[in-house]
Amino acid sequence: MAEISQKGIEAVHYVLMQEHPPATVFYARDGVEVCGFGLREEVWRWGREPDLLLPDLISGHVLQPDGKTLIAPETEHYTDAYRRTLGVIEQRFGLSLSPAYLKEARLPAYAVRGTPDMYA
Repeated sequence: MAEISQKGIEAVHYVLMQEHPPATVFYARDGVEVCGFGLREEVWRWGREPDLLLPDLISGHVLQPDGKTLIAPETEHYTDAYRRTLGVIEQRFGLSLSPAYLKEARLPAYAVRGTPDMYA
């Protein structure tokens, strides 16, 4: 992520983790991992600005207003919870990702703004 997000580039990295859930989401800009969390584990956030997406996760009905409690009941299937969180990510960063990409984990990183210079 540090390499992809250099020089004003913003990137979102989704890692499916089929064998060992949860899937994770990372956001980076200017060579820094800004925030990240596991899906259905959004209460544990990390990065330079771990709470950057907290208002979005609250308004998207992923977390309670305290930011420390999941809204989804334990009995909710994890794919429904993943869908809600990924919807928050898509809306926040203006993404439109096919469910096939997310299901098959064929999209390791996505540049949100700018064009990464991978050959520099």
